Amino acid sequence: MKQNLKSIFPNNHASKPYSNPASTRKKIADSFLISLFFLGIWSPLAIGIFKLEPNLYGSANSASNWENRELAQLPELSFNLQFLPKFTQKFETYYNDNFGGRQVLIRWHNLVKATVFGVSPVERVAIGKEGWLFYADSTVLQYHRAKNLFTTEELDRWQRILEQRRDWLAARGIHYLFIIVPNKHTLYPEFLPDSFQRLGRESRLDQLVNRLKARSNIAILDLRSTLREAKQKYRVYHRNDSHWNKPGVFSAYTEIIKTLKVSFPELAPLPSSAFKKEIAYRQGGDLATMLGLEHIWREEVLKFSPRFAPLARKVEPGISRPGLPLERQPFATEVDDSTLPRAVMFHDSFALNLAPLISENFQRILFVRQYEFDAELIDKEQPDLVIQEMVERNLMNPLPDDPPF
Repeated sequence: MKQNLKSIFPNNHASKPYSNPASTRKKIADSFLISLFFLGIWSPLAIGIFKLEPNLYGSANSASNWENRELAQLPELSFNLQFLPKFTQKFETYYNDNFGGRQVLIRWHNLVKATVFGVSPVERVAIGKEGWLFYADSTVLQYHRAKNLFTTEELDRWQRILEQRRDWLAARGIHYLFIIVPNKHTLYPEFLPDSFQRLGRESRLDQLVNRLKARSNIAILDLRSTLREAKQKYRVYHRNDSHWNKPGVFSAYTEIIKTLKVSFPELAPLPSSAFKKEIAYRQGGDLATMLGLEHIWREEVLKFSPRFAPLARKVEPGISRPGLPLERQPFATEVDDSTLPRAVMFHDSFALNLAPLISENFQRILFVRQYEFDAELIDKEQPDLVIQEMVERNLMNPLPDDPPF
């Protein structure tokens, strides 16, 4: 007997597949994750091909600048079989440095690590107390901890080289002044991380100053006391930079000119009243830039704006250093006053902010960013004075040997 299926299965749903809501949600979630995976895999390539990488902070702050290194360049392709293994290695290095979205990801990583967890993502930068940043290169840490002091032989060498420079200049009627700018760590130890423990009371600068005072008459200007006195009124170093700020520079400038006035009575430092002082906000300096956070790690600064028309003007230095970037090239300034002395200044980056002030006191001054003593250059310039400026941390490095005089 034939039976009516409908009578047997009155609610037959065989023609309609069963739908499980939980299974549907899982499929949607899996599809979403797969889409995210493919988006993550292919987006760097798409960003690179179509140049979609956002320039976060302007062209002046490219990755090669804020990472303080040159990024790998695209290698040239060669079909030489011996070259192909090297090409793949070089291309991998290039891609690791240049894949799309890299800068954004690194900056986000650094931002979270530094601001949320208080941990520096860059080995050479230490996050101190109250938002202060400090340069933390291994040699700087060794210096601060007084872990590696001068030996007697090293002190002998420093004294000998400084005296050779002074005597060579004195034979030509040229004065010599050796200036040491203190480390930020020395001026503001209260903001250093607790891990930066000092192991000894005496530093290399203490050793050198004490040696020269006891056994030599080298004219050395140690700016520590000057800046500590100025610190009572102003902050004299940037919070997010390894260098001094305008109040620190002005205090040092005043002390330098007062020291030189003994030999050059015509010199007089510009008075503090010659500058308008106003509060401004500045983006992060070199340390914040190393973190890639220069537009986030901002700080309040005191500007010194001149109330006068500067007399010094930039002129052709007469020398160049092929291969060096523009910011490391020598430069010169002149003032139309024949009663003022002429000078050559060998220096590091700390003198760059000092230059506009000190230039006002010299008929001509040539700034050369190096520690080597260039006798040929001095003979060409015929200055009345040679200034050697050096930041304290570079006492960890030997003073360059000079050519035979």
